[in-house]
Amino acid sequence: MVAGRIGAAAGYSMTTPEVGALGAGIFDHADTVVTGVTTATSVEALIYFDSTPATASVQPLIWYIDGWTGLPFTPNGGDITLAPATGGVYSLNAT
Repeated sequence: MVAGRIGAAAGYSMTTPEVGALGAGIFDHADTVVTGVTTATSVEALIYFDSTPATASVQPLIWYIDGWTGLPFTPNGGDITLAPATGGVYSLNAT
């Protein structure tokens, strides 16, 4: 596990990821529940990465979000639900 990652070692992944269902270039996914999050540190950002490579140090970054409503927060050892806004997680638009 890479230092600072909470929940990644447990194999959390997005369900029903999709691009474009909410509009061109918009990425969305179903709510994701991360269980038993450690109380050791504050959560400052959500990091989306491709977990396909077996070695964590080479897993490519997809998206880094530090402005999600509710960030930062300190876990209490319970479950955390990541619920994207109705408009999706992020959008990529050509200018």
